[in-house]
Amino acid sequence: MKILKYIGIALAIGGVLFAMAYFVKTNAKSSTVYDTETLFVTNIVEKTLVTGKIIPQDEVEIKPQISGIIQSILVEEGDQVQTGDL
Repeated sequence: MKILKYIGIALAIGGVLFAMAYFVKTNAKSSTVYDTETLFVTNIVEKTLVTGKIIPQDEVEIKPQISGIIQSILVEEGDQVQTGDL
């Protein structure tokens, strides 16, 4: 009986050691090697080309309140005018 007890304990210890060795061997992976680059300083420039039209949100037509003939234009487009100017 004692011999069977010692054989059982020896088999249990051997099984545990075999299981540990198996799991250590299967989990051991080689380390991954990554390619690296050297550091450099630069500026990032972002440019965007956009095509389209510019349309005003509000458009105003200037009309005289009375009918008549314009004899002369005293200002040019874009000139600053004040109240009372002709």
